Amino acid sequence: MSELDEIDNVVEFPSAAEHSYSRPAFGTWNTETESAAEFDRRVDACGLFARNYKEVTGYLLARRPNRQNKDTRIDRILMPGPDLVKAGWTQDIGVELKRSGEKLGPALAQAIDYTWCAWNVGHHWLMLEHVFLWPFPKQGGAPESIMLQNGCGVIFETRNSPLVFQIEKQVIRIERDKSFTVQPTNSGRKVGSR
Repeated sequence: MSELDEIDNVVEFPSAAEHSYSRPAFGTWNTETESAAEFDRRVDACGLFARNYKEVTGYLLARRPNRQNKDTRIDRILMPGPDLVKAGWTQDIGVELKRSGEKLGPALAQAIDYTWCAWNVGHHWLMLEHVFLWPFPKQGGAPESIMLQNGCGVIFETRNSPLVFQIEKQVIRIERDKSFTVQPTNSGRKVGSR
């Protein structure tokens, strides 16, 4: 018997078949329209965003070889209101909305593409430092690492919080009583070797 066999608290790691690195979208929204309506209801109820732009057209700034040459459209762009800015969150937020049960991979690829776009909002163009996916739970493993390095995150709910924006940590957490916490992040800003 080896020394490891004698240790009482040996951690057993799940096999590749038992561990799922990418968790699908949660909720009971059968269509993207239903999911979008619920997301908008929650955003409006919290009162923390000055603007909620819908169906915003964008332009890819860096086209990769052998990619389709087409316009882009992000579902929502949220601009922080005075309370969020005062708490330290000054960045506009892109949100890609999906229906329940969707897989993470295609949505994440879309979100990463959107971080390379300029978006036409009103009379000006802007770039998004962060693009979040709703309704996806916190991810782990390789997907979480890819999201972190590309400035992408997820938006989910907890028992006490109808909206939690998470990258490597919960950057914005809005409680049911409309209180909130903000933790700015530097994710997605590094270049080269990590």
